[in-house]
Amino acid sequence: MKKQLLKRDILNILLLIIVMSASGCQWITLEDEQRIELDDKRYTINSTILLQSLTQGNKDVFTLRTATPPATLQWSPISVPWKQADLFFIAEAVHQVASGQSLDGWKLERMSFGTGCENISVGWQVGDFVFFKTEHLSDMDSRLVHFIGIDSLGNVVDYSSKQELYQSFGEYPSLDLTKIKISAEQALQIAESAGGSKFRINNQDNCRVAINIESAGKYKGWYIAYFPTDENKQSFHIIVNEITGRYIIIW
Repeated sequence: MKKQLLKRDILNILLLIIVMSASGCQWITLEDEQRIELDDKRYTINSTILLQSLTQGNKDVFTLRTATPPATLQWSPISVPWKQADLFFIAEAVHQVASGQSLDGWKLERMSFGTGCENISVGWQVGDFVFFKTEHLSDMDSRLVHFIGIDSLGNVVDYSSKQELYQSFGEYPSLDLTKIKISAEQALQIAESAGGSKFRINNQDNCRVAINIESAGKYKGWYIAYFPTDENKQSFHIIVNEITGRYIIIW
């Protein structure tokens, strides 16, 4: 039961990191902004063979769920060895299946990953991506946003799309993967050496780790947070520059 609760907490922590990072976002939403929800889908996957199947060119690995209310998630007892590049590869396939489009012409706004501390040497168990396109229409901008959430623990993939209309502020910032020299895994190793490993030992791996990078966030670089399962204990937060690898411990 404890492990199941830990798995369920990971996605919540991942969302918390996103909110914390976005809280310092310089993008100001106007009162007359309109948000139009376009699509929302959930697919069932087999996380243990998903990456291998996609690598072999098999895209018939996403089963659309239509149950209302949603069926109970089938938690996987096996941890996957997924890295940043693997999750991005999966996200590309999901985008193609769910939207019927490749990622050509789409920009990356955010990517986040998470895992339980007991799996820190194995790989990321969850991850999400936000892609967008911006169109300029008269004095208004239209930004199409596609969200992809990948959860190996629950064996599901979520996809949603929306359209945002707002007054023009100019070009919305995006992440350039070619300029990110430090991967999520490398940033995690830096965080481990800077205090993360000590944090895990002190908490006997009863903790979760989430890492996030976004184009319009308050902090530049990888924001990494270690959260103990005991909410009364202090967490550990660190920023790792995505180009130089230099870091700053927040608290």
